[in-house]
Amino acid sequence: MSGRHTEGKTLVSKLTRCQELISARTGFDDFYELLKILYVKFKMESKDEGSIISLSKAKGLIEKNKNEVILFIEGDACINVPDDIFEECIRLLSSISVKGSSYDELHVAFEVMTSKVMKSDKGQYFTPFNVVDMCISFFDIKSDQLICDPACGSGGFLHAVFEKNKECKVYGFDISKRAVNAARFLSIVSSNNSIKIFHSDSLSREQSLSAGEDLYSIEQVMKSNDPYFDGFDLIVTNPPFAGDVTLSNYRDDYVLANLPGRTIERDVLFLERCHSLLKESGKIAIVLPDNKFSAKKFDGLREWMLSNFKINAVISLHPYTFRPFTSQKTCVLIAEKGETDDKVLFIASEKCGKNASGKFLFKDDGFVDDDFDSIKNCILGGL
Repeated sequence: MSGRHTEGKTLVSKLTRCQELISARTGFDDFYELLKILYVKFKMESKDEGSIISLSKAKGLIEKNKNEVILFIEGDACINVPDDIFEECIRLLSSISVKGSSYDELHVAFEVMTSKVMKSDKGQYFTPFNVVDMCISFFDIKSDQLICDPACGSGGFLHAVFEKNKECKVYGFDISKRAVNAARFLSIVSSNNSIKIFHSDSLSREQSLSAGEDLYSIEQVMKSNDPYFDGFDLIVTNPPFAGDVTLSNYRDDYVLANLPGRTIERDVLFLERCHSLLKESGKIAIVLPDNKFSAKKFDGLREWMLSNFKINAVISLHPYTFRPFTSQKTCVLIAEKGETDDKVLFIASEKCGKNASGKFLFKDDGFVDDDFDSIKNCILGGL
């Protein structure tokens, strides 16, 4: 599965240029204006009407489909950029197809489009597609299962799950409205909006307020669709690492908030939150900082893990895995809700398919040059 071998460089460069044009020459939000232009191009391609698009025709198409457009934009469902900027963006995008681009190309492009405001503040780094594929490969996705990513970003894990079984029910949640809108757009163009994305503070167990907006908890969202919701069958996620959380905000809600210390890392609370969202014997793949499995100050956390998860494996990822965004050393925890009653398998990746600058490396056959398939076979052979 780590054979997907596109970085979407051409698409990235063209979208970046469009963003620069909109940002430099208009006062409008370049991200949302470009989303609307991409949506128009996608709809035109779906109707096989060619690449010649006038601004008046684009505005009419947006108006006709505004009930869908408002799912992934902020503000009015209309194109605001002037005619010359619109025409230049369409010209730049004329050689690419939104409908014909692979999900990987679009997802990589959206990583770049959203990177200015999403990555650095909370340590939220997008997961490379080969890591996503490896994580998903450990699970047999069934049609009746409920799958969740509570920190979904633009939805990489969710799409990989959906591609493995299009009959399962896939839900994503994120506190970043821009990430939610990117994920919703990608869901529309890649899965006919089958992947459901919600704006939510995933750490909150009750309705909360963020930037003046009421956010429903994950449980509230799910029970509004199914009053008998009792948890997810599988959670796959890469939660934000950076930023301590003030304990007073969560001391009553989280056991791990009562570990020694005045603050606790956000990813620790996400781990406990995932546990509470799983059904009994529900399964999880979660990316966590390496220090959660090695640093002495997290002895209490590791004891909690062993008591609350049946740990199948801990995969230590290569330091280059998340470059160029970060050199943070990370691990993937593969587990199910329960209790560990045996030794834990630790396995280290020595090849992540990237070089020191974060560029993907490929073998002669076009597959990413990583060792994830051998790691998968080793772990599955021991289960």
